[in-house]
Amino acid sequence: TLAQKAKVNIQTIRYYERIKLLVPKLRKDQKQTRYYNDESLSALNFIKQAQEMGFQLEEIKDLLKLRGAGPG
Repeated sequence: TLAQKAKVNIQTIRYYERIKLLVPKLRKDQKQTRYYNDESLSALNFIKQAQEMGFQLEEIKDLLKLRGAGPG
């Protein structure tokens, strides 16, 4: 549902996870089920807006850290 709400492809979300740009909040089982909340949607929207402004993904990762919503 996160992909639908943010109007992105699910592969986009998976890619952002692989590069540690977006981190699921919970994984409840061994099937790698991902759970997202409103903060995840906000971060994904921020990523999209930053890309539209010309920022690269590494720069966006730094911006998310400054924003307080990024990984690590």
